[in-house]
Amino acid sequence: MPGYVIHLAVGKVYSQNNEINDLERFKEGIIAPDIEEDKSKSHYGPYSSSPGLNEFLEKQGIKDSYNEGYFLHLLTDYLFYNKYIIIIS
Repeated sequence: MPGYVIHLAVGKVYSQNNEINDLERFKEGIIAPDIEEDKSKSHYGPYSSSPGLNEFLEKQGIKDSYNEGYFLHLLTDYLFYNKYIIIIS
């Protein structure tokens, strides 16, 4: 799983290229999924390695900076496990 540093680094690059209304809430959203003990609930899928991106969008949407950061976290997990790990394997 990508650690907090990776998630925050991705968030920093994202925020440099996109307008974020509330940067602090965005950062809170970025780390929130990994604070929860039950990763299946916090990642909207069975594991953090297979987050439910569509499920999150259907249930939460991108209605504020917190959710934008949360979704970016889920997307980063998806790409890490399904693109990056495959490339180096």
